Amino acid sequence: MLTFANAAARLGVSASTVRRLCDRGELAYVRPSPRCLRIEDAELERYLAQLRAAAQRTPAAGPELGAFQKAELAYLAAARAGGTKRRAA
Repeated sequence: MLTFANAAARLGVSASTVRRLCDRGELAYVRPSPRCLRIEDAELERYLAQLRAAAQRTPAAGPELGAFQKAELAYLAAARAGGTKRRAA
């Protein structure tokens, strides 16, 4: 099982981006103890495979963006439009 920081390093994003992915339900996590959140290796691999498949289906327009950059841009656009909400811990 991976910490958010370890998962972020494997994805090439920040730990806060991993937390946002979990908050949005795009990346599942487990809670082995009340104060501890972890992401299973298989779940991270599933998410990566999903991103790779989406990147292959989407034609590139303009400069080449990585799948994680596309996901982050989509999140920021939704946040600006008021479409995202943070869950209470």
